Amino acid sequence: MNIPDASPEIAALLYRLLAEANTGITQHYRDPSPDVWYVGRGDTGERGPYASAEDALITVVAWLWQRLDEVSQERDTAQAEAAQMRAELEQIRAQMGQVAAELLRLSGSEQRW
Repeated sequence: MNIPDASPEIAALLYRLLAEANTGITQHYRDPSPDVWYVGRGDTGERGPYASAEDALITVVAWLWQRLDEVSQERDTAQAEAAQMRAELEQIRAQMGQVAAELLRLSGSEQRW
């Protein structure tokens, strides 16, 4: 199925997705053909050709889901590293407090931090 073959409701939605959503799904600008679609930027995009805009759109959605999984894993890793760093920082602060208290004790000062 290509956009001209789709039902009027679906065709209108597909045209809107392609034109307004800036998906990067296009035909070659100098030699457009209803059976040759690309995904990406430039004359012929970064991926393709696809036989229909729908096939190109499916590729974009699949790539977005894959990228979402990758970004979610990166976020989880960063959150775990941040938690580890917070724990280490608290440990260092506690040790610094002990050192400061010991220095005060050795200096004979009664002042508290």
